[in-house]
Amino acid sequence: MHGYGVGAPGRISLDSCAVDQWLSYALAHGVQELRLQTSTRQHDMICPLCRGRDIGNGRDYSDSDNASDEEDDQCPNTYVVPAKLLSCANLRSVHLVSCSLPPLHLPSSIHLPSLETLALSNITYSSASASIQRLITACPGLADLTLEACRQIKDITVDRRIGSFALRCCHRVRRVTIDLSETRVFEYLGQPPKALRASRSSAATRLESPQPRSTSAAGRAPGRSTSSLVGFLLPFVNATHLHLGWPDVTKNPLSDYDDFFTLQFPRFPNLTRLELGSRCAHPRAVDAVAGILRQTPNLTALSLKLGNHESSYGAYSPRFAVDVPDVPAAQCLRERVREMSVELYEAANVQRMLLKTLLHGALVLQSLRLVFASGCYCELDALTDEIKSLLANPATTINIF
Repeated sequence: MHGYGVGAPGRISLDSCAVDQWLSYALAHGVQELRLQTSTRQHDMICPLCRGRDIGNGRDYSDSDNASDEEDDQCPNTYVVPAKLLSCANLRSVHLVSCSLPPLHLPSSIHLPSLETLALSNITYSSASASIQRLITACPGLADLTLEACRQIKDITVDRRIGSFALRCCHRVRRVTIDLSETRVFEYLGQPPKALRASRSSAATRLESPQPRSTSAAGRAPGRSTSSLVGFLLPFVNATHLHLGWPDVTKNPLSDYDDFFTLQFPRFPNLTRLELGSRCAHPRAVDAVAGILRQTPNLTALSLKLGNHESSYGAYSPRFAVDVPDVPAAQCLRERVREMSVELYEAANVQRMLLKTLLHGALVLQSLRLVFASGCYCELDALTDEIKSLLANPATTINIF
């Protein structure tokens, strides 16, 4: 049997005895790929911090030192994966969602010699961190690893070279140790850990930091986020492809991220493709993007995701004078950027400032792709004409959606 999946429909939890029987059948027939999701109740609330809202009691899950493990224990009827699943020699891929692992006190309790892909989502009971670490360590052929919304993880070590690693929404993580010398793709969503021990990597890298809530930001020491972020980025300065997202902060615009992007952002000499994700709601965001571009001299393709699918053009004002800062355009804009994509463009005045700054400096731009956010389409003609007038290179091909 090649693949087998068990999933709970809607918000219904599956019967444990039935799941045991289904898994026994699959394992007896030599299943190679297995996905198991026995409940969607906790998975519906996969990441309260990154969604920028409080769940349940409103606690800040990014503060691992002040969090109680017992508060995040799964409900008593959470399905416990049978031990025989972790000793199946045929398994090559396993994805577990909202389950509990059995007690893994000894490495000998795990025998997965063929396992190449492991994905664990919402494994949050109190002893999950130690069990997950033992499971990772006991898989000699592991090549692709994903850990998602496992809030009990505080320290994670990947003691072998791995091709793909994703760590999403594990907001209590403090230390990450990993060999990135052969990693092709690295993805991290969450506040930077306090310590990252990693070799230099040229992996395609995706880094996103969630929007800090006022309750958690008040207790955070000034500069802590940016100092952690500098150290977190350094292993990836040889990357050729980077996706970077940062908070959309309006009441405290960009906060510490402002100085970081304009003054502290490390140099990426080999970067050729850059994707930036932020709504850019404050004028200082224009300086932040300019600061990033100054540190990417060989960039050839730039992609911006500025809004969201529920946006409208309410902030657009045709009477607003869009001024370009009196600063030289980044070297990559003047000499190398040939492709530019702007998605979910809301035409807010700050976004218009940013687009004008970029297009005025893009002297060799060949292709511009612009996707408007949903909203008042009666203004599209005026906005399209404005964008065409901003182009420094009249030969640029424009595709507007």
